[in-house]
Amino acid sequence: MTARHRLPALREWLAVVGAWCIGAVVFFRLVLTSGFERLTGEPGDSRLITLLHEHWLEVLRGNQSWRSPNFFHPLTNTLGLSDTFLLDEVLYAPLRLIGLDRYLATQWMLVLMSLIGFVGCYRVCTRLIGAHRGPAIALAYVFTFANNLAIQAGHLQLFSVYWVPLIILAGAHIFSAPTRRSEAWWAALTGVLLGLLVYSTFYIGWFTLFAATMLTLRMTVHLRSRLPERPARTLAIRCWRPIAAGAGGFTLVMIPFALTYLPILDRTGGRSFNEVAALSPTVTAVLNVGDKNFVWGRLLKWLTSDAATLRQVETTTAITPLLFGALVVCAVLVARRCKGDTSVRTAAARSLLTVALIFVVLPVRIGNFSMWRAIWMFVPGARALRAVDRIQIVTGLVAVLAIAASAVVLGVGERASTRRTPRLLLAFGALLAFEQANIGNHAQVHHERELALIRDAPQPPAACHSFVILPTESTPDVVRNVDAMIIAQTRRLPTANGYSGGIPEFWDLAPSAEDYAERVRRWSRYHSLTDVCAYDPAAHTWATEPFT
Repeated sequence: MTARHRLPALREWLAVVGAWCIGAVVFFRLVLTSGFERLTGEPGDSRLITLLHEHWLEVLRGNQSWRSPNFFHPLTNTLGLSDTFLLDEVLYAPLRLIGLDRYLATQWMLVLMSLIGFVGCYRVCTRLIGAHRGPAIALAYVFTFANNLAIQAGHLQLFSVYWVPLIILAGAHIFSAPTRRSEAWWAALTGVLLGLLVYSTFYIGWFTLFAATMLTLRMTVHLRSRLPERPARTLAIRCWRPIAAGAGGFTLVMIPFALTYLPILDRTGGRSFNEVAALSPTVTAVLNVGDKNFVWGRLLKWLTSDAATLRQVETTTAITPLLFGALVVCAVLVARRCKGDTSVRTAAARSLLTVALIFVVLPVRIGNFSMWRAIWMFVPGARALRAVDRIQIVTGLVAVLAIAASAVVLGVGERASTRRTPRLLLAFGALLAFEQANIGNHAQVHHERELALIRDAPQPPAACHSFVILPTESTPDVVRNVDAMIIAQTRRLPTANGYSGGIPEFWDLAPSAEDYAERVRRWSRYHSLTDVCAYDPAAHTWATEPFT
């Protein structure tokens, strides 16, 4: 790169990093203003997710079986009850190695993942789609610091959507690789990354695969008139290597996936449609962005008196109204102005718009009717999903890419254009970014309190072979069970307590239950457990014969 080209490139990346810094400060403001005393998430799922990240380090140290964390003792193969987060270890493990504790490592991992997602989305918009850098920065902000991600901050697994632009960029290298060998390597890497995403966080991985499949089918329909240009035999000879390499890389990761999840699916049979319908949004929730959205929250509270609806996390994940409106406007303009255009660029814009709009309405329930029932019945893996409106997290990415592609084909936001980007387009991009602001409290994990739980627990007596935790007043069962799991991991003593995305059959050890002691005895007898101790988190003491 010559000196003449270095300065514009430097300015470009200063703008990109500067925009990400602004977004990160706003999105993680509660973490920053508390001096990292308050961390992203909530005391249930978020602490479980941190524990599962730590699980892989315990596996490497030889302290745990990779499929059997030491909770729900003595059951085995319980990792498949939740996500595995293996892909996140790329960031989490180095952060632990440089000395950060598990909670700070998780927090900084989220911050770094947001940087990867922001830069990745920007590169997809500019390098692959050809959008101008100003709108691309705004759209990367909309994706990375989305309102629905703030609402779902307690479910840290959904932040894995930040890996998706990286996978798209890896896949794009297949088509620009200089040799057949490098083409195959890029295809294999893409397959491995996609497989790791599915294995690490099933919701985001499955939604991403589903979106990619729909996008491919839609583009095939749009480009059907161009397909006969190359004979099928020539096309097969040209494409079989990257297809085989990508499929091979994906299949390689699906081996541990099958070992982890198929035993669980065999036991449970997946989610019933009644479970899915109970968490599906209604028509009125299509634009429900929650009462904590800075732009729309007050209006929504004025329109409805049902505060519970506005605070139900699983049905307030809609993309924001202006973003949805931009999708509809782009769809109309592209349909009218690009009629008869069979170029790949127009096909990509139309296909992205189609997938985004379908995803907006796909989980919606009208009475007992829902289009998702067909997905649940016929698409592999769909029965493992319960909160299907989380698809809107991926919809946010598809939407910003669709808008970028539409702006290019409409000739108003193309990077290669010599015209200046219209100020109105930049202003609207900034408005879309501002619309994502959420003032909710999504940093509910207290750092010092978590460290104290680990620090204050003494080593268990040598006579203990496993343990249960004792209840304390006004502490929810989820929190107390996760406390037991953390102590089990740090003291390397298995616990019969547990919490995960699913619950094993016949397990019922809720610490707040009046007959908790009898439930522990019944569990111990059924599984022939001996020397079961109890830990009192209030007194920080162990009892070796608590239930005799």
